[in-house]
Amino acid sequence: MKYVMLFLFVFIISNFVNAQKIVLAQVEINQQNDNTFFTLTKNLIILTRAEKGCVDFSINIKSKNPNELVIFEIFADDNAFKNHLKQPYVIEWFKMLNKLRKTELSVIELKTLN
Repeated sequence: MKYVMLFLFVFIISNFVNAQKIVLAQVEINQQNDNTFFTLTKNLIILTRAEKGCVDFSINIKSKNPNELVIFEIFADDNAFKNHLKQPYVIEWFKMLNKLRKTELSVIELKTLN
């Protein structure tokens, strides 16, 4: 019985990991003279991390180019990610990003190797 429970636990966990939605995105913005964009970005991070289904969410800047953003997102599943994209603060952030971006947003979906 102990081994059956262990097998079920491993099976459920491995299926949960495989179901995750993992996204890596990158974009360069024009140099900012005010902090409006970065204030919105910090707010986006806080609110996204509080969302149901958010496993991890971070927005980073490159050391050699602080105008280049790297976004790393892990959501429990595709539905949680789709729900994230519908949030008003996400829509507002993308509107601001579209005004400021220097390059196209590059998005890569990833899968975990088991």
